Amino acid sequence: MDAFEKKYGFKEDKKVKDFHKSRRMFCIYEGKLYIAESGLPYSHAVWFTNMGWISEKNDKLMDEIVRGIIDDKGDVYFYIGYDFKVDERLEKYGRR
Repeated sequence: MDAFEKKYGFKEDKKVKDFHKSRRMFCIYEGKLYIAESGLPYSHAVWFTNMGWISEKNDKLMDEIVRGIIDDKGDVYFYIGYDFKVDERLEKYGRR
């Protein structure tokens, strides 16, 4: 199990990778909206690492970067952290 899997609390097995492929990731970082390619089989943590924003040794931005997904039905979800927290700041995004 890699460091990100431990922090998320689950192993990225085939079921998780299939879920990842079925949704589209996005985030708001430094005031800018980023939308990942469709069909990616990995987590936001891996995406953020690929973008150079976090590393396995320094991932504090996971608790700061607003991120989420658009599922295969078109529903949008916002959250932060490895535990997918929603707070007042994120609730405001949903009301816009």
